[in-house]
Amino acid sequence: MKARNKSKSEKDDIDLFFETMAKTVKKFPKLKFDIMTLFHEKDMRWLDSLTESSASSSRMSEISTPSP
Repeated sequence: MKARNKSKSEKDDIDLFFETMAKTVKKFPKLKFDIMTLFHEKDMRWLDSLTESSASSSRMSEISTPSP
């Protein structure tokens, strides 16, 4: 993982993207709600996919493990 102590001259494209988004949200406050909603929806889908893959892996191990 990259060090978090970057100088201002060492900003990468992600830093610049979020810096620009912050400036935009400050100009248009309604966007804050829309962006937070979008992030929440994406997080929930990601968590659901983790739960589904975990449940699938669990079922596969139960199927492949012979009972005594």
